[in-house]
Amino acid sequence: MLLLSLVGVKDEEIINDYTITDKNMATLFKLHPETFRVPFSSFVAHAKACDAKKTLDLIKELGGSAEYLANSNVCNQIKKKFIS
Repeated sequence: MLLLSLVGVKDEEIINDYTITDKNMATLFKLHPETFRVPFSSFVAHAKACDAKKTLDLIKELGGSAEYLANSNVCNQIKKKFIS
């Protein structure tokens, strides 16, 4: 979500993309259970629209994706590549 926001993708599109992940998670858990360290019932195994919206709202409160990255511990090479 952070990178999509950084390059100007609209919130609605980010949320839609995020929730598609949720629809696919059940299949992924069934096909590759050994890949996951949490049970499918765990909240971290789901991608809900309300959570995506809260995350995007928090990024905005923190000054936006570029500001968030600029103030984080992201390595300088990544900062140079994505923040102009």
